[in-house]
Amino acid sequence: MLFGHGDDAYLQGKNIEHNFSSNVVRSGISQQMVNFLKDNIGCVENYPEVVAESLVERIAKFHNVQSYNIIVTSGATAAFYLIAQLFRDHTSTIFTPSFAEYEDACRTNNHSMLFRERSKIKDYSCSFSDLVWICNPNNPDGELLKSGLLATLATNYPETIFVIDEAYIEFTSSAESESMIQYLSTLSNVIIVRSLTKNLAIPGLRLGYIVAPETIITQLISILQPWSVNALAIAAGNFYFDNKSNFNINIDSLLNDTKLFSEQLMQTGICNISQSSSSFFLAELVKGDSESLKKYLIDEHGILIRNASNFRGLNEKCFRLATQSVEQNQKLVNAVKQWSCLI
Repeated sequence: MLFGHGDDAYLQGKNIEHNFSSNVVRSGISQQMVNFLKDNIGCVENYPEVVAESLVERIAKFHNVQSYNIIVTSGATAAFYLIAQLFRDHTSTIFTPSFAEYEDACRTNNHSMLFRERSKIKDYSCSFSDLVWICNPNNPDGELLKSGLLATLATNYPETIFVIDEAYIEFTSSAESESMIQYLSTLSNVIIVRSLTKNLAIPGLRLGYIVAPETIITQLISILQPWSVNALAIAAGNFYFDNKSNFNINIDSLLNDTKLFSEQLMQTGICNISQSSSSFFLAELVKGDSESLKKYLIDEHGILIRNASNFRGLNEKCFRLATQSVEQNQKLVNAVKQWSCLI
């Protein structure tokens, strides 16, 4: 899905004043990070570390794991493609709706794929697949599965590799308790993928990492391209972990605003809202379609939303929103009301 993702403002040809389509932290990039990047731009004059060794050490220390449990990647999506490459020609199950790049990474690497409804994950037998891909919290609806449930699945199916995408785990109130990293020492068949760009609002730098047992990391490193993470991204990651307390998200405020935002939309009667544990949520229109709504919001209000109709398992009425400021949220609610009067 090269051109089917959110935050496609560059394709619109119009000024976007309010971007609800991208699930990055709503405050945007911090001035502290901006200043750091400006001061360290000179690092791009030299080749980066071969496998981002310095950042590997910082991540390992933060999660209280070993450096041989970590690989740094050029964004979470690069991690998915690397994992799919390692298990080329295997069988994968993907619970949908979910992030499309699992499917694309598997297709590129000749996986046989099975698609199952995420709502039935508790009852599904995973014994038919070599890999199972699960987004937690899930994109696009923000649903968070308990880590205990995922650990039980991994325990019950020891021959299956569970790839757990935790790109948005820091946008929940249960980041530490529900992360699968806590099970690293007891489960040998779990691979966790994390992002370092959503919470820092630097998706253009591309930065993520994999946490997995040593045996899996060793195999992944054997196919990893050298210098796959650029020097400025490595520097930004190191700066983040050296100053992590300065980048903490006020998650209670964010989730409270998300609850208010989704309730305001629900009360309009224009759309139904999925229950979310994160700062983004899925909406389904009662009438009309999401592409028409998206076009109207861009043309008339400079507002960008995520048309979610191209998620496997969703339809043309679905769209995703990421919570912004209270004022911006209200502008979107008002604009959607105006659109509904026109159709």
